[in-house]
Amino acid sequence: MLMETAFLVSERPAGQLPPSADLARVRHMRKCVRAALGYYGLTPMSDDVALVVSELVGNAIVHNVHGPEITVRLQVVGRNLELRVSHTGSCRPALRTPSGDAESGRGLPLVDGIARGRGGSWMVHTSSSLVTVRCSLPLDGAEE
Repeated sequence: MLMETAFLVSERPAGQLPPSADLARVRHMRKCVRAALGYYGLTPMSDDVALVVSELVGNAIVHNVHGPEITVRLQVVGRNLELRVSHTGSCRPALRTPSGDAESGRGLPLVDGIARGRGGSWMVHTSSSLVTVRCSLPLDGAEE
């Protein structure tokens, strides 16, 4: 396991934006992932992985109105770097094509483009109370 962390988010009514303290977690997770990748010699992947973690954590915060916890895991599985973002709830993320003037809806298309562009994949797994989005990217720049 390269990194695993969990943090609490505020419960709020549906349709209400998350508080700024919760949204600041996106930036914090991006910094944590970049630091972990640098520590393990995977810096060449950091831009793409930081963008993926930003989108997945941001989605989890915005769409997880019931709180309380979001978990971020980064690990090497075989020759792939695997990022998992999990949260409680039942809102299943889906890849959509946003209209040209839409103010949201571009996160998963970005994740899909990065995963496909690197020869990786992403998927969503839901259970009765947990949603996990996993993105797997082939390793590059790893120290041998």
